Amino acid sequence: MANSILWGDTLKVNVGEIDTQHEKLISIMSRLHESFNAKTHGDTEKKILVELIDYTRYHFGTEKKLMEDNDYDERQSHLEQHKEFVTKLASLCEKHQVQNMEVSREVLAFLTSWIINHILETDKKLARFLIEKGGQ
Repeated sequence: MANSILWGDTLKVNVGEIDTQHEKLISIMSRLHESFNAKTHGDTEKKILVELIDYTRYHFGTEKKLMEDNDYDERQSHLEQHKEFVTKLASLCEKHQVQNMEVSREVLAFLTSWIINHILETDKKLARFLIEKGGQ
């Protein structure tokens, strides 16, 4: 059984807009986990994957604007991580849609690990910068 991510204080970066969007991402991921665990593969998972990639792009756009508006010195590295994630997620979605591949435990593990690690490391670093700068 795949484990879902739970939203909580550990994942908060204390920048309201980012936290609100992270909570939404975690909610979408939880629905994907629930679908996997309930074995409701197929159209349900496809819809959730599409929603996840759309919302991820929206969220990354928000972070990009915050970084640009506040002249974040590690912006390029952060944006490169976003680009790599979207590319990988889009590839997984395409494979899922074209090959009718079911979401696997490995896909869920990749998504879960990446999101948690990105929030706990990269986004918390950005948040500290924004809070110190007063640009949140």
